[in-house]
Amino acid sequence: MRKRIFYGCIVVIIIILNVYFVILLKRGIILTKENPIIQELYQKSHPSQEASVLKELYQEDGFTNKYILAVGMKEYLKQNKKETISEEEIEQTIQSLFKDTSFSHESFYLMADNICGFHYDKEKHVYESLSNCEENKKESYEQEITSLNKLGNKIFIREKVLFLIKEEDISIYASSNKKELLGKVKQENYHKEDYMDKAITYEFVFTLMNGNYVLTDLHRIKE
Repeated sequence: MRKRIFYGCIVVIIIILNVYFVILLKRGIILTKENPIIQELYQKSHPSQEASVLKELYQEDGFTNKYILAVGMKEYLKQNKKETISEEEIEQTIQSLFKDTSFSHESFYLMADNICGFHYDKEKHVYESLSNCEENKKESYEQEITSLNKLGNKIFIREKVLFLIKEEDISIYASSNKKELLGKVKQENYHKEDYMDKAITYEFVFTLMNGNYVLTDLHRIKE
């Protein structure tokens, strides 16, 4: 009889925990990679998978001016299909994506959605679409989300990143500065899982402001 009560209590506890877990998932307190919010934020913060653009993102701390412009333009083009864009238009979009981020206008690459990049005309104060960009096929990045957390009005996304150079063999580095070579293998023998534990970790911090999550911080995790 006692055993039945004991096992019955365990079953009830498991049911309660499962229900609680589902409630947390629905409320967004526990996050998964499949969560629409996470997918949207990740896509916004990674405007391209081309190495020359991602180099503007994966810095020691923070991100570059060209990265800010690429993120802003990628978001702007979701609703507007124009080859010439005024600086005021891109400024408004950037202000909705970043908190108190200063930036300057300049030419930049986007390399996404069949768009090469944009040339900034200083005299006309407009951005004009570039054409005939050469894709960087030699270099690339490998990424893997390692943790997702929500604390108050903030969402934290951590990901590990590898930098690859593809020649006859693949050279695997901890970052694009190529100071730390993690391995060199034939292309058919490369598996990112073999190196991810040595990869650099970056943390993206998004803060809920006026009903929208904006990127407020990006930094390298010292491990």
